[in-house]
Amino acid sequence: MTLDPKLKPVIEGFAALFKEPPHTRPHLEYRETAARVAAQTKPVVPAGLVVEDMVAEANGRRVPVRFYRPAGASGQQPTLMYMHGGGWVIDSVAAHDQTCMWIAAETPCTVVSVEYGLAPENPHPAPLLDCEAVTQWLLGNAAKLGVDPANLAVSGTSAGATLAAALCLKYRDQGGAMPFRLQVLLYPPMDVDFERPSYRQNSEGPILYTDLMKWFWQHYLQKPFDQADHLAVPIRAKNLKGLPPAYVATAEYDPLRDEAAHYAARLVEAGINVEYRMAQGQIHGFVRMRNVTQAAAAEFDALRAALQRAFA
Repeated sequence: MTLDPKLKPVIEGFAALFKEPPHTRPHLEYRETAARVAAQTKPVVPAGLVVEDMVAEANGRRVPVRFYRPAGASGQQPTLMYMHGGGWVIDSVAAHDQTCMWIAAETPCTVVSVEYGLAPENPHPAPLLDCEAVTQWLLGNAAKLGVDPANLAVSGTSAGATLAAALCLKYRDQGGAMPFRLQVLLYPPMDVDFERPSYRQNSEGPILYTDLMKWFWQHYLQKPFDQADHLAVPIRAKNLKGLPPAYVATAEYDPLRDEAAHYAARLVEAGINVEYRMAQGQIHGFVRMRNVTQAAAAEFDALRAALQRAFA
């Protein structure tokens, strides 16, 4: 399918933010630009939703989190942990307010967005340890926080999806109970193989391109790619047995398309129940574009339906 023409203003707007390609500039410049855009486009909290900032404390770590709750919800509610994208280098909880509001209001469920530490200041495994600490805090304080520990799912977009997948692997490897009933992986970076067909086909983007993805991985790993473990590069896990059911979504015009499809196929081979979707004509980050294209809106509806089934 051809690239959705309604995405043209989005693609042109992204290009206009940068006089030079982001991967050629210091990471703080890219981070500051992303923060400025987030501040300029801050959404209004819709009626019927309560937003609250808190700090999760567990495992010797303190991690800011943001709760999004349907107003009037009482008792312990189905809860989705959400890790934002941004290549582990940019973005924040605030930059993903809109997506979390949509999910919380329309599923409905409580969403807990995690402000994990960014690379290169906080390289792997620090962001993953932040996410683990938030999980432990939610489980240890479930009644007080209004979280139903039997209805906890984990999700992420882009780099946040890598963290979500790695968090499931970490709990599986530790041999304890798996706390998540569903892992939601939206356009996840799962590999450091930049020769896959989707990388060659989308080497120049739009939005996400090969050199930028290499730059993100270098900041996150801070070591040669071949030295990374499976908790950094999930597709390197020797087996994927014992993981929770998965919802995996990617886009036709995304360098990460093939590795997401490969990971989904490996999950199926391991006996894991998987719903895999490839958004035709769409680009990396399409969930945030539900108001731009009908196809992105349909993908958001599919995500919401998957969460509703998991929490039923």
